[in-house]
Amino acid sequence: MSAPLTINRTSSVRVELLTAAEAPAGTLDGVRGGSVVYTAAKSVHGSASLTVADNGQAVDWLNGRFRPVVTVNGYGETALGVFLVGEAPEAWGTTGRTWTVKLLDKCTVLDQDKILAAYALDAGTVVTTAIVTLIESTGETNHAITPSAATLVNPLAWSAGTTKLQIVNDLLSVINYFSLFANGDGQYRGEPYVKPANRPTVWEFLDGDNCIYDPTFGKDVDLFAIPNTFIAI
Repeated sequence: MSAPLTINRTSSVRVELLTAAEAPAGTLDGVRGGSVVYTAAKSVHGSASLTVADNGQAVDWLNGRFRPVVTVNGYGETALGVFLVGEAPEAWGTTGRTWTVKLLDKCTVLDQDKILAAYALDAGTVVTTAIVTLIESTGETNHAITPSAATLVNPLAWSAGTTKLQIVNDLLSVINYFSLFANGDGQYRGEPYVKPANRPTVWEFLDGDNCIYDPTFGKDVDLFAIPNTFIAI
């Protein structure tokens, strides 16, 4: 295990500014707080929020992208994701203006992009090639889909109005891959599914002197959303 996380340590957080093409554009000034949340059970896994004070900085809320980075002394840097702005409402007070920014996971790009006509793929189509084509059709190029020679045994079709994220995840499921996600550096990833028992242990969340979480925490389970019937086609 990594000792720097279990002893007295110093840490810091910065929010990097990126262009729409994800080129570096400096550091976001005036950040007073925020949060990053990832939920495995959702098709769009991540979300984030920031509270930003107006210090006269110029920020392109419409086109810019934002990457929170945590630095722990002795452990290194960890990027928490690349996000787009969903909302940036402003509030005025005696100390000036503050933005409460709602940030969206990059998978939102595919989730909001719907096909305008019926979309079909023929039997024999290389699945990972079709996935890359769909991602790039949204204008996104930062992806790393694990190549596979697997092809469609039967033709598949989707009706108009289906999101490209749904089509991509359907195709990933066909070849037994994890659903699409964007990693900490904002790269779209599609990887072969690995059973939990076969995955490496990253960290053990155990009570004791080496505990790295607060003594109080919560756990939320949407009981109503748990299916009681699965239909396999």
